[in-house]
Amino acid sequence: MPTLEYVRAEIEHMRSQICRQRKEILQLQRAGIGTASAESLLQRMQAKVEGLCSSGTGFSPSWA
Repeated sequence: MPTLEYVRAEIEHMRSQICRQRKEILQLQRAGIGTASAESLLQRMQAKVEGLCSSGTGFSPSWA
C-alpha cells in the first residue's frame, strides 16, 4: 500500500500536469485544432486525482 506522502506527491504532480494540459488544449483550440482526444485524457486524469483524493488523503481537487 502506498504511503500517504506518496499519494500526496502523486496528487500534486498530476495537478500540475492537468494545469499544463489545460493550457495546451486552449492553445490548440485557438489554433483551430481538434482537441477531443486531449480533453478525454484530461478527464481521465481528473478522475484519477479525484479517486486519489477520495481515498482519505484530505485533499480536494483544485478544479472542483
